[in-house]
Amino acid sequence: MLFRSQVLQGTVITVLSVLLLTVIISRRVSIGVVRPIRQLTVASRAIGRREFGHRVPLSGDADIRQVTAAFNQMASEMERAYRDLELRVAERTAELEHARSELERLNAGLQETVTNQVEEINRTALLKRYLSPQIAEVLINDHERIVGPTHRRELTVMFVDLRGFTALSEVLPPDQLVPLLNSYLSALT
Repeated sequence: MLFRSQVLQGTVITVLSVLLLTVIISRRVSIGVVRPIRQLTVASRAIGRREFGHRVPLSGDADIRQVTAAFNQMASEMERAYRDLELRVAERTAELEHARSELERLNAGLQETVTNQVEEINRTALLKRYLSPQIAEVLINDHERIVGPTHRRELTVMFVDLRGFTALSEVLPPDQLVPLLNSYLSALT
């Protein structure tokens, strides 16, 4: 019985020793493998939030250190690529802003040109209502040469309706009608 008791006691001590050794080994494995994997998980989430400066300290066995080093290199390259991308976006935004400003300037000039041309067309149409089209075109095209520089002046305008003038103008030639009209108008002024 003593022998049995000693064997049982030796077995229990062996089992407890193996169990304790298993716990110690598990703890070491946990520290060496699980912790770096958790750190990689935390770093991956940080990079997902665009925190590209996040790095994982090198620890664990050779394989874990190799994975960690590759992860840190990837994070550095992503940080550099993101910074370059932001710089290119800023440059392109500045180019687009400059192009937009230039288009606005050109559009304003074009709008002014169109407005001026529409006004010119309206003036021409109005002038053609009162003058022959040929005279209106000459006045419009050679305005500066014919009219000369314009000046503001105070004028008095008189409108006269002469009874029978239309019938008289149909029978008299221009060289007789103009002196008659001038003498009549001179007497009025």
